[in-house]
Amino acid sequence: MIKIKNLSGKVIYEYKGETLKLANLGGLDLRFANFKHTNLYRTNFGGANLEGASFTFANLKNANFKNAKLNKANFDNAKLRNATFQDADLTAATFKHSNRIKHANFKNATLKGTFINHREITK
Repeated sequence: MIKIKNLSGKVIYEYKGETLKLANLGGLDLRFANFKHTNLYRTNFGGANLEGASFTFANLKNANFKNAKLNKANFDNAKLRNATFQDADLTAATFKHSNRIKHANFKNATLKGTFINHREITK
């Protein structure tokens, strides 16, 4: 069992599995979750509320964030190859030094105030 904690260290969800790799966390309320340095390869976060979550240095290759709420989430130094953020709300999120961001799918995502490699998106 894996305990997912918020940034204050409080357990906010217990996942019944050995790893979060390939996990289905879609639709869950994981606000302010701490996924720093976590392998989240092909993890499904579709429709989840991940406001203020930290994904710094996480492996998010092929992860699905379709329709997720990611306001003020931190993706600094994350591996994002083929990650899907389609229709996600990424308002004021940060992607500083994120790896392979150009291979991620941001189709119809809300990016207002988002920082991508030190550039703020204003639209």
